Amino acid sequence: MKNYDSCLIIERMKESASRETDKFLLEIFGIAQNTLSGWKSRNSMPLQAIVTFADEYDVDLNWLILGKETKPALDEMEQLLLDNYKRLDSAQKLQLLNASLNGVGNGVNQVANGNNNNQQVFNRDVVEVAGIKK
Repeated sequence: MKNYDSCLIIERMKESASRETDKFLLEIFGIAQNTLSGWKSRNSMPLQAIVTFADEYDVDLNWLILGKETKPALDEMEQLLLDNYKRLDSAQKLQLLNASLNGVGNGVNQVANGNNNNQQVFNRDVVEVAGIKK
């Protein structure tokens, strides 16, 4: 098992709180400078201090202790999109990718709202729909 480095944990604490000095750690933990220096020199910190900091500053423990970034969880729609994408064959994936790249900012499948919330869908080839210009 890999040992953790208390000096790196302390540096990550300062980074996550946008602080450059140890002073704020002394204040939030209610400790003296020599206690913090002891944590650094002995490479030992109380687990409760680490967990409390992570909880109060909403910091991932894997990152705080080990420096490992964790991937953010996908929301329900992102997961559904990914699951459906995985079911496509290579040609369909390429077609979807091209459509998404070409569709950004080009007016593909825009919806024009008219009176009484009537909706008209048009693609990039249409210049005007019922007096509504792209």
